[in-house]
Amino acid sequence: TTEALSTIREAASIEQQVWRQNLTNEARNERIYAVLGATTGTDLPAEPEAWWTWWREYNDQYEVDRPTEVRYASTTSRYSFDVPGGGRRHECFVAGTLVRTQAGLRPIEQIAVGDRVLAQDVETGELAYKLVRGTTVRPPTAMRQISIGSESFISTMGHLYWVEDKGWRMARNLEVGDRLHTVAGMLSIEALEDAGDATAYNLIVDDFDTYFVGKNSILVHDNQDRQPVQVRTPGLPIKRG
Repeated sequence: TTEALSTIREAASIEQQVWRQNLTNEARNERIYAVLGATTGTDLPAEPEAWWTWWREYNDQYEVDRPTEVRYASTTSRYSFDVPGGGRRHECFVAGTLVRTQAGLRPIEQIAVGDRVLAQDVETGELAYKLVRGTTVRPPTAMRQISIGSESFISTMGHLYWVEDKGWRMARNLEVGDRLHTVAGMLSIEALEDAGDATAYNLIVDDFDTYFVGKNSILVHDNQDRQPVQVRTPGLPIKRG
C-alpha cells in the first residue's frame, strides 16, 4: 500500500542519514585522536574507551557504573550508543587530616552532611562557611605526602591544591618550592614523597567547591570537577594587555 511504501522509504532515509552521520563522526574522531596523541605524547588505539581509561587514570578517578543509553526510532530501526563509564572524582585525604570547620579543626572522616566548613570562592576571593552536601570514602589507593610549614598532608595523587600563579594542580604534579595558597597567604612545599596505599575521605561543599585543611589552612578542591577560572591568586583576576 501507499502507506507501507511511505514507511519503508522513511526508514531507508533514516538509515542513510545514520550511515552518513557515522562516516562524519568517524572522520572527526580520527582527527581528535591525532590531536590527543600529539598533545599528550600518549600512543593509544583510536578507541574511545582506551582514551577514557587513560583520562580516568591520569586524573586519579575510579569508575562508577553508568547504564548504557538505548534509543529507539519511531520506525523499526533501533540504535544503541555506549556511554563511557562515568569516572567520578574521588581525590581524597587520609583519616586524621584536619579540616577547618565552623566548630574548629576536625578530622575529615568525622565531618558529616550539614556541617559547615571554611571555603573560598577562587574567582572573587570571598571566604565563607559553606554547607557540606556530601562525603565520600575511597578504597585504598596510592597516596602522596606533602610537607609544608610545620605539618604534612597525605592525599591521593589526583587531589587538587591551589598553587600560586599556576592555579589548581594535582598532588602528583606538585614540585618542591611550589607556593600553596592558605587562608593567610602562601606557604612553600618543602618535601614530597610517596606514601603507600590508604583509604581516603573527601567532601562535597556547597557553592565554592573548596575547603581548607591543616593548621596552616591550605586551600584544596572538594570532590567535584574543577571549573575554568581567570585568576592566578584567589580573588585577583589575571590582568590582560
